[in-house]
Amino acid sequence: KLDRSGPLMMAVEGRLMEAGWRTSIEHVDVKPSQVAMTPEESDFVRLNPRNLNTADILIKYKKFDEAAEIHRFLLKKHRSELTPQPPKSGAREMVELLEIRHGILAKDFLFAGHFRRAFECVNELPRGRLSLEATRAHALMLANNTAEAKDIYLHYRGQTFEGRSWENFIRDDFRKLSRKGYSSPLMG
Repeated sequence: KLDRSGPLMMAVEGRLMEAGWRTSIEHVDVKPSQVAMTPEESDFVRLNPRNLNTADILIKYKKFDEAAEIHRFLLKKHRSELTPQPPKSGAREMVELLEIRHGILAKDFLFAGHFRRAFECVNELPRGRLSLEATRAHALMLANNTAEAKDIYLHYRGQTFEGRSWENFIRDDFRKLSRKGYSSPLMG
C-alpha cells in the first residue's frame, strides 16, 4: 500500500485539489453487501485511530461523527505546528488538506440530513472559502434559519466558484438537496 500521509504527498494532494481534483471519497454510496468494514479496514481503524485514512474509511461507512472527531484532533495537532517559527515542515499543507476534507465532511453531514452537525463542521473552519460558505448557508436554511442563510447567499452573489457562477453552483446544490427530499422556500 502507498503511504499518503507524508508532507510531500499532502502538498501534492493540496495542489491537485486546488486544480479541481477530488482526493476523498466524497459522497460514496455503500452497497448493501458492504454494510460492514472489511477485516483489513477494521484492523486499520483499530490500529490507527487518529489517522486521516481512518477517517476516510469511517466516512465510507457513513460514520461521520467518528470521522469528524479524527479531523478535529488532526486539525488541532497540525494547527499547533504552525505557531513555532518557522512552522514545522508540511504543517501548512496538512492543515489546508484537513480543512478541505472537513469541509467535504460537512457536506456529507448536510446530505445525510444532519444540518446542525454540518453547520458545526463548517464553523470550525476559516470563513470565505465559497464551497464552505455554500454548505454553511444550506445548513442554516435547512435548519430553518432562513434569514441568515439568505444573507450568505446574497453576499456571494456574482462571484465565481470552480469555473461556475455562485448562482449556478447554488442552483445545482439545490437540485441535489431536492432530490434527497430536502426543501425550503429559499430553494424556490
